[in-house]
Amino acid sequence: MIKIFLIASLLLATTMSHGQITVIGPQCALPGVSYQYIINGPMDSSTTVQTCVTGGMLGDSSTTCQSGTMVSYVIVIWDGSTSNANIAITSAAGNATYNVNVINSLQGGLIDSTTNNQSIGYDSLPSIINCSVASGGGCTVSYVYQWQQSIDNVTWVTIPGATDLNVTVGSTLTQTSYFRRMVTEMNSGAISYSDVAMVKVAAPPGN
Repeated sequence: MIKIFLIASLLLATTMSHGQITVIGPQCALPGVSYQYIINGPMDSSTTVQTCVTGGMLGDSSTTCQSGTMVSYVIVIWDGSTSNANIAITSAAGNATYNVNVINSLQGGLIDSTTNNQSIGYDSLPSIINCSVASGGGCTVSYVYQWQQSIDNVTWVTIPGATDLNVTVGSTLTQTSYFRRMVTEMNSGAISYSDVAMVKVAAPPGN
C-alpha cells in the first residue's frame, strides 16, 4: 500500500537550496512509496515553474517533468533506478536541486551454496552454515541477527545464542532440519530472512 509522508513527518528533513528556492522533504526514501516534498520561494501565481525528477516520477502526473505555474509541493515516487536521484526546480524566481538517497528494502542475505544443502549421518553435527551480510532497509542501518531452526520448514524456533553472521550448530541432529537467519534493522524495526539451508540426516544405524 502506497503511503504519503506528510508535512508532519518532514520536520527532521534538511533543506538544500540554490538561489531563493528551497525544497523540504525526506532525503532517505524507499522505492515504490509516495513522498511529499514542499517547495518554498518568492513565487506568485504568475511564476512559471518546471519540476523534474531523476530516478522516479511525479506521482500526480506519472511523468518525470511537469511545467506550470507556482506549486507548493510535489508528490514523488522513487524507483531506485539510480544512485543520483534528485528533484530539480527551475523557475524565474530561482532554481533548486534536492538530492535523495533511494534505498532498497531490507534483504536478509543469502546462504552460501556450499553449506545450504548438506547431508550428514544420524546423530551428527553439520558443517558451519555461512550467510552473506544483510543489506538495505535504511540510510543508516544497524542489523541484529538471530538464527532459527525448523524440522518441517514451516514452524521455526530460535537457536539460543546464535546471533552471529554465520551459525555453528552445537547439537547433533537426528532428523532432517532447516536453518535460516532472521535480520532486524534496529532503526526502522524492519525484519527480513535469509534463504533456507537444509541439513538432510540419514536414518539411524540398522534401519
